[in-house]
Amino acid sequence: MTVAESQLGDGDAKRSLGRRSAASGPAYEGLRELLRDAACSVVEEVVEPIVKKLLPFIVPEMKSILEAQAAAQGTAVYVSIKRAAEIMDAHPATVRRLIREGKLAPYFLKSEKRVKVGDVHAYMAREGASSPIISVDERARAIMSGRRCG
Repeated sequence: MTVAESQLGDGDAKRSLGRRSAASGPAYEGLRELLRDAACSVVEEVVEPIVKKLLPFIVPEMKSILEAQAAAQGTAVYVSIKRAAEIMDAHPATVRRLIREGKLAPYFLKSEKRVKVGDVHAYMAREGASSPIISVDERARAIMSGRRCG
């Protein structure tokens, strides 16, 4: 029998064990903050170095998996002109020029011009430019933007 159960009457103990109480109050908030800080520390000290070491192997593998899935499903990923420019590390005007010159094919989604990610990568390969490497730190910050760490 726990201390809390011994302080309650026999009927009260059975009722309290049958349901969970709502966690609230300063002690709960303090514990929650402590756990959040500990989780962030683990990510920073343990996970990040591992991911950085594995990144050169993960990125090409993920690209091939995603391309194979898209090919198998007959689907393609379309992005805005702005996103295509980010992928190419270029200005959106450059992407528009490549579309005008016929080097990239335009696709329209509700009158918004888009391009296939595969076409962008193919153009970059033809021109001898390497595909961009994803920054793990940037991606992690984007994913965790709803959560506060640190």
